[in-house]
Amino acid sequence: MKGVIYCDGGSNQFGSIYCVLSEHEHNKWVAVRRFKTKYNVIQIEYLALIAALEKCSKDMPIIYTDNLRISKEVNSKKLYAYGSKNKDLWKRARKIIGRKRYAKIKWVSRDENLAGIYLEEVLWKRKEEKFGISRTEINKIYKILTERKVKKVKR
Repeated sequence: MKGVIYCDGGSNQFGSIYCVLSEHEHNKWVAVRRFKTKYNVIQIEYLALIAALEKCSKDMPIIYTDNLRISKEVNSKKLYAYGSKNKDLWKRARKIIGRKRYAKIKWVSRDENLAGIYLEEVLWKRKEEKFGISRTEINKIYKILTERKVKKVKR
């Protein structure tokens, strides 16, 4: 049975982070990388995909990403006009795909992306450690803040 790799990335005020996760019966691993540099969403998603492509093998040829734009761009041989800022990253990804012809990049929904789910857990854990507040308490705070924003908008 062939294995798969999931990749996802994200940015916030603290910097950028990506996760690459392998699902294979004999070879399971997770790689998380943090950057102090704040990349835009597309750039960090490309960096995650490039890391996944570098780990990709004939035993794990399928890479899943939850970014539809990234999957479309790397599967076509052209970069969309609105993606010209990310041309260097796109070229790096295409170069690796040229070397590893068995690699297949496929889109998967956010709910099914195991790397995204893992990344959320890492980020929640970090918030809990930083603020010393449990996840349920943080969720309550977010809910209250969201309700306040909605009330301000309605006024």
